[in-house]
Amino acid sequence: MRFWRSLKTDRPGMACLLFLLLVMLAGLLASLVCPHDPLAIDVRSKFLPCSWEHWLGTDHLGRDILSRLVYGVRTSVGFSLLTMAITVFIGIVLGMLAGFLRGRVEAVLMRLCDVMMSFPSEVMILAIVGMLGPGLENVVLACVIAKWPWYTRMIRTVTRQYADMNYIRYARVAGYGTPYIILRHLLPCAAGEITVLATLDAGSVILMISALSFIGLGVQPPTPEWGMMLSEAKEIMILYPEQMLPPGLTILLVVAAFNYLGDSLRDALDPWHQHAKEVPL
Repeated sequence: MRFWRSLKTDRPGMACLLFLLLVMLAGLLASLVCPHDPLAIDVRSKFLPCSWEHWLGTDHLGRDILSRLVYGVRTSVGFSLLTMAITVFIGIVLGMLAGFLRGRVEAVLMRLCDVMMSFPSEVMILAIVGMLGPGLENVVLACVIAKWPWYTRMIRTVTRQYADMNYIRYARVAGYGTPYIILRHLLPCAAGEITVLATLDAGSVILMISALSFIGLGVQPPTPEWGMMLSEAKEIMILYPEQMLPPGLTILLVVAAFNYLGDSLRDALDPWHQHAKEVPL
C-alpha cells in the first residue's frame, strides 16, 4: 500500500503508466479500433495528407499509417514484453539458485555469465540474427541469449541481500526445501526490484527490435512494425520527410514512457532514494 500511495503521488509516473496501458490496450483491440486494414494496398491513395479518413495520412503503398502504427504495437511492444518475460524468468531461476545455494552452483553460473557478458550484447545479437537469418522469432531468441546473463547476475545480487535474513534461516532450519523458500519468501521480496529492472530495460528491447527491423534483420514486410515503417519511410525521406514522424515519435514516446516509469517504480520502492531527491544539497 505504501508503494501504491507513493506511486500515485508521482503524476508524471502515473501518466506514463496510463499511456503505456492505453497503447497496449489499443494493440490488443487493434482489429476493433483501427479504421483501415493495415495491409490493404491502394496505390491510387499513396502519400495522402492527414484527413478525417486517414488521420496520419497514407504511405507509399496507400496503406493507412495510423492503422499500421496501432497494429505495430503487437510486434514492437508485444514481442518486447515477451522477450523480457522469458529473460526475467531465466534470470529468476538461475539467479536465485546461485544466490541462495552459493558454493559450486554460484561459481559455475557466475563464470558462465562472465563469459557471456564479455561479448558486447549488440554485437552478439547481430551475430546470432545474422547466422539464423531475418525474422522476429530469431530476434527474440538473440535478445534472450544476450540479456539473460545480466539478469542472472543482478537477481543473484538481490537474492543474496535477503538470503541471510533471519526468517530465511528459520525456514531452512525448519526443513523447508529450496523451491519452497525461493517461491514463498525470496521471490516476493525481490519482485519489486526485478520489476524495476525489467521496466527500465523494456525500452532498450523495443529499440533493439526496431533497429534490427530498420536494417532488414527483424520483422519482414508486410507485417506492421515501427522500425520497418521507419526503414520504408527513409527511402522517400527527401520528398516526403513527414512519413518518418509517426513511427519515429511513437518509438520515442513509448521508450521514454518505459524509462520514466522505471524511475518512478524505483522511487516508489526506495523511500530513501525519494527522500534524497526531495532534500536539497
